[in-house]
Amino acid sequence: MKRFYDLKVGGKLLIGFSLIIVVLLFYSVYSYLETKALTNYQNKAQESSELADFLTHKIVDHLKWVNQLGESVFYKEEITVQLDPNKCSFGKWYSTFESDNQEHKNLHSLLSAPHETLHNHARHLKDMASQGVDHNDQVAYYKKNVLKTVAEISSKINDMGSALKNEASENINAASEELSAMSSLIVVLTSIIIAVCFGISILMTRLIKKPVELLSDASKRFSDGDYKVKVDYNYNDEFGVLASSFNSMTRKISTYLAYLDKMPVPAMVIDKEFNIEYMNKVGCDLIGADQSKIIGAKCYDQFDTKDCKTDNCACFQAMNKKTGVTRETIAKPQGSEVPIMYTGAPLTDNDGNVVGAIETVADITESKEQEKYLERSTKRMLDE
Repeated sequence: MKRFYDLKVGGKLLIGFSLIIVVLLFYSVYSYLETKALTNYQNKAQESSELADFLTHKIVDHLKWVNQLGESVFYKEEITVQLDPNKCSFGKWYSTFESDNQEHKNLHSLLSAPHETLHNHARHLKDMASQGVDHNDQVAYYKKNVLKTVAEISSKINDMGSALKNEASENINAASEELSAMSSLIVVLTSIIIAVCFGISILMTRLIKKPVELLSDASKRFSDGDYKVKVDYNYNDEFGVLASSFNSMTRKISTYLAYLDKMPVPAMVIDKEFNIEYMNKVGCDLIGADQSKIIGAKCYDQFDTKDCKTDNCACFQAMNKKTGVTRETIAKPQGSEVPIMYTGAPLTDNDGNVVGAIETVADITESKEQEKYLERSTKRMLDE
């Protein structure tokens, strides 16, 4: 599973979409095969029905042929019916008949012998007439052989017609059952496909959403002052590279801030609106603030100097002049007055735009007391 998580985002999306395509391809192939089977049933039913109708017409054609032959025999007329079994209307169809249906081929072969016999009887009657055989014998031969054979042919054609109609009915029923089963299965497959696609979509969303949320949460915590935050995402995709870079950045910044925390004098970083973005431990101890909660507070509310909120503020001047500025003033942390000397230096981004300032503060109480002592000593000496 880790190997999958280590894939690049593009690779994960490719696998997700490939799975969806495979599912849809399976669905398409199944639908194609089922539609083909349904069409096959319909074609068989149509072929059987058309063949049954055709054979019905052929019965009529043979009856006409037999009646014409009978009239020639009974009325002592020349026999003019088609004697070649391959050239009569039925024979032309019979000799050219083709079908992929083996049952139709079997039914077709049953007509070959009686059809050939029928035409042989007609040729024999013509020979009898040409040889001057007694007319009554011709009539008797016609009744005994021709009518018997045509009755046999008609019976076989009727049987074939019934079989073909039954076959057509069976194919129609099979097509109906296939359609019903296909409809039910399509509903099931559609539900499964929707569920699979939905599941894949959720999985792919989580694969992308989770690391984004981790990085977003870590970034927010970092901006809120948690400089030791770490993104716990140990995979080798783009998010893993980004998480590793983020963790490396926070380690470096934490190291730099640790250096500032070890400074013996107060130090803080503010933005252009004088919101505190960082204050070291010495500074927080001076104003009695919690280092984790001071982020976002206004710097002038913490030190309350005479320079605060005026153009004399060293940080204000440093950000405007883009150079370091040092001033002395009186700070009032926790209600006490402390003489300080503080320096403001501008902070800029990669484009040189001022984004804030860093300030260091020195407690000059001892220096001021020494100045006052020297001033008093000098005055006393002058007065003496």
